[in-house]
Amino acid sequence: LTYMRGLSPNNSMRIGLAFGSYGWAPLGPKQVYAELENAKFQLPVPVVAQQWIPSEENLAELQDTVCKMIEAAQV
Repeated sequence: LTYMRGLSPNNSMRIGLAFGSYGWAPLGPKQVYAELENAKFQLPVPVVAQQWIPSEENLAELQDTVCKMIEAAQV
């Protein structure tokens, strides 16, 4: 993520999703979101963060979110 600021070209077609799991505080996923935002990515979905180990249901929801983002980007 640190290198993205300097290496990523500036265009409006970059779409990102910040996601991750955390222990006590969801700081990691929030930092990913902030870096993507600073690199000028479109972020149509807020941070997706799951405490501890994601369940199969959590992973299915994340997969559904990604599929919807892909479908929306192909329009």
